[in-house]
Amino acid sequence: MIDALYNITAILQDPATKGPEYRKGGLKRRLKEIEGDQKTYAGKPEWEVYCAAQLSDLDSRIRGSGYTEQAIRTARNWPTMSTYLQAKPATFTPHQRFLETFTHLQWNQYSGLVHCGYEGYIGELTPGAYLVRDMMPHDLRPNLDAQYPEFLTRHLGRAALVLVCISTDRQAFFRFPDANIDARVCDMWKALMNLFEAKELYEEHYEALLQEKGMQQPSTESR
Repeated sequence: MIDALYNITAILQDPATKGPEYRKGGLKRRLKEIEGDQKTYAGKPEWEVYCAAQLSDLDSRIRGSGYTEQAIRTARNWPTMSTYLQAKPATFTPHQRFLETFTHLQWNQYSGLVHCGYEGYIGELTPGAYLVRDMMPHDLRPNLDAQYPEFLTRHLGRAALVLVCISTDRQAFFRFPDANIDARVCDMWKALMNLFEAKELYEEHYEALLQEKGMQQPSTESR
């Protein structure tokens, strides 16, 4: 979800340029993957048939997007979020500074979990203890169980926060007039304001964005 937020907000910086770059980068990566399979499994008829079918499908997608194969081969690679943030902090754009928030400890632990890094299983409100509950002393297990509602609430809140970030950025750009989206987005911010991460992101980034776009602003006071 954090990667989705990065891709969406990166494209919205300049849709006319970044949109095609995103698509071309994905098509280029897929082309390289298929050609890698062709090289690895050369001489195996079942793989040659499979790769030929994949190339045919990809060619249709390339032409359907209005590109040539050469344009895809020479296209710029779409950077991952980590690559995008490799610039020195002094040269960070406001967008990069915003995304850097998601590389801090409480967010970076999710990357550790996804990639099975040990750092993802240690620290406050990480799932490591729950995975080895049967190895804990029996007298400590009730304490772990008692903490579970907070554990679950924290992670659900963070998931909801990333979703409201995505919704806010999309609405701020497109300004959809129907379904009372402005108020609904701000109601979500208000509901999440007791979550530290939500208050931090709101005050550092989204408060100014909502004001700039003339959207209703929630109070940051704790309810």
